[in-house]
Amino acid sequence: MRHIKNSVSGLIQKYKTRCPYELADYLGIEIFEYTFRKIRGLILSIGERKIIGVKTELPEQEKRAIIAHEIGHERLHPANVGYFFIKEQTYFVPGKYEHEADLFAAMLLVDEPPEYGEGIEQYADRKCVSQYMVKIIWEIWKNGNI
Repeated sequence: MRHIKNSVSGLIQKYKTRCPYELADYLGIEIFEYTFRKIRGLILSIGERKIIGVKTELPEQEKRAIIAHEIGHERLHPANVGYFFIKEQTYFVPGKYEHEADLFAAMLLVDEPPEYGEGIEQYADRKCVSQYMVKIIWEIWKNGNI
């Protein structure tokens, strides 16, 4: 988990932002929206070009989480070893990489503890992040794992 925190901290420190859209721009990753049927987002590498696709119909806070998640894959995981490769070409379960990318996104998007008495829903609304991301990071904070 430390390597994930270091990766997130390094990006924030270097680019002075937590915004997934801005980070993608700084990292040279294009973002496009598409009417995917089954998936919510993905990252592709085509030669030197990197592209994040996000499902058009999603709420903005979910798009931000997906972009952060896909940047997590780009920063943490070997090139060309994405979900589909793992699922189709190996006997491994892609869950570990997905979990790490979720942790990366949560660490990027959730930047401070809640206010006194604030619940997950209120915090998520105030910070414009998904409740899922808040739950991930709060569980880590609660267990003292960061």
